[in-house]
Amino acid sequence: MIKFKENKGLGLLEVMISLFLLSFGVIGGFAVIQKIVQFSSVNSSRLVAYHLAQEGVEVVRNVRDTSRQNHLPFDNDISEASAPIDYRCDQFPCKPQHCEIDDEYLKKENGFYLCTDAGDSDLVFRRVVSVDKAVSGESLEVTAMVEWVEKGNTYQVKTTEILYDWQ
Repeated sequence: MIKFKENKGLGLLEVMISLFLLSFGVIGGFAVIQKIVQFSSVNSSRLVAYHLAQEGVEVVRNVRDTSRQNHLPFDNDISEASAPIDYRCDQFPCKPQHCEIDDEYLKKENGFYLCTDAGDSDLVFRRVVSVDKAVSGESLEVTAMVEWVEKGNTYQVKTTEILYDWQ
């Protein structure tokens, strides 16, 4: 008859190896979760920045369309420049009561981002819009650049659009 050796439990070495493997897996899982949270925060800011860049282009488009509605040349209130802008602007560059040349930072107030200077510590986004007129005089190249600093890294998004004299 064959005798089987009785298993009395796990040895010390086996327990230590299993605890090492378990702790290695848990620490790895936490590292992955930390990276996901970090990327989520940056992606959230990137989404806001893309919308702010598009808003900069849309404000210039609105100035163009307003000129046309008033039976003026499409680029009547638009000059070649690189300047800050917010939704209240009715010409480009903006009138000083809305955005001054040093007001590149945007501060969120009542759900809107408004031009302000760099004196406030909780400012995140900085937007500058550039307009170049075509030689032919029939189009405008509008470029909006939004920049922000998050967790020690500087990020930037840029969008460019050509606006034509559509009438």
